[in-house]
Amino acid sequence: MATEVVGLRRLFHPRGIRLNAKEEVRCTSAAGANTEISLYIGTKSTMPVSLSTAERYIVPAEGGNLGTMSFGDSALAESPHISLFVELIATQTIEIDDTLATRFREKDANAQQKVMTLAEEAKPRLSTVLDVGAGFLGLRVHRQLVLIPLCENTFAGRGEYQLMTHAGDASEVLESLALSEHASRVMCGLLACLKDANDDLMSRAANVLGWLSRAWREHDNLSQFIALFTPLEAALQGVDMPTQTDTLQSIQRVTELLEAMGDEEIPRLTRALAKLSERAGPSLVHRFRVLADKANLPGKEHDIEAFSKFNAMRNALLHRAARTATGRVQITEANVRTLEDLAERYICYALFGDAQVYRSPWRPNISDGLSK
Repeated sequence: MATEVVGLRRLFHPRGIRLNAKEEVRCTSAAGANTEISLYIGTKSTMPVSLSTAERYIVPAEGGNLGTMSFGDSALAESPHISLFVELIATQTIEIDDTLATRFREKDANAQQKVMTLAEEAKPRLSTVLDVGAGFLGLRVHRQLVLIPLCENTFAGRGEYQLMTHAGDASEVLESLALSEHASRVMCGLLACLKDANDDLMSRAANVLGWLSRAWREHDNLSQFIALFTPLEAALQGVDMPTQTDTLQSIQRVTELLEAMGDEEIPRLTRALAKLSERAGPSLVHRFRVLADKANLPGKEHDIEAFSKFNAMRNALLHRAARTATGRVQITEANVRTLEDLAERYICYALFGDAQVYRSPWRPNISDGLSK
């Protein structure tokens, strides 16, 4: 068996920061089994720079800038304002078949593709290492060191055999839509609903809708997933829950048994039990099921199953309740789109008593007063 290096590089522009003590900073450290992390701060990155430009939103009917990609010296020439780089690189040594190693170094296309696939498979672990490294620098030194990302590249090999992936900025393709007269009346009617809203109702609605608006503007899958879950969770807090008679009766029975024992510790134990009973509220999954049963929307059971899955994923992300084999929860585009649809429909029901949300490519059968 032969060995090869695969890795992940993140390049940052530490705007506002300059080096006083020396021309550059270089250091390398082990980061677990077969893994290293390297830091470089200086005026020239150790690997080629790839920069891209693109509009964040594109409407095909209107045209738009699909973006340009510049690489190496041309990228630096087009960005003279970038005079300092912070480069973090995580690498991992992998074993590959001798024949594959030979073909890779001979630059055989199929062999290169196979090795790059192995590099992509190592990416979750390498990304974890870089998340920690960048977080350390930002938290303990200064956040401006890692505030402005320039590019992220997966690579395999070293020197003349090295291959790198290059990805441009993400752009969202928007629909071309026209407002109908009906939509105009609906919008005016929605605003008219606010005339009788009290401060408490307005505050609760703003808490939900403010987070939903932020979620719409997120582009990263992980950030959007968290941002979408937040307003849905806020909406669920307002769900009227049925009285948990069995639970309350059980707590009362335990309290009576404790009091009947006559021990001097009983008053303290009953007070502790009372506090626990106050905190033991219904779970989010239970709240969602109650809301889904009340709304009775098409596909209700699938919605409940999806919410339960997303709740577990959110808990794993935030509370380390569960981990994948790589130590990270992977949030896909499909996860985000499903959660977005789920959150919008049930937030709409919680606020308006129906699920008349806007039409989208993922909800083509809903009539919302817009026309293409």
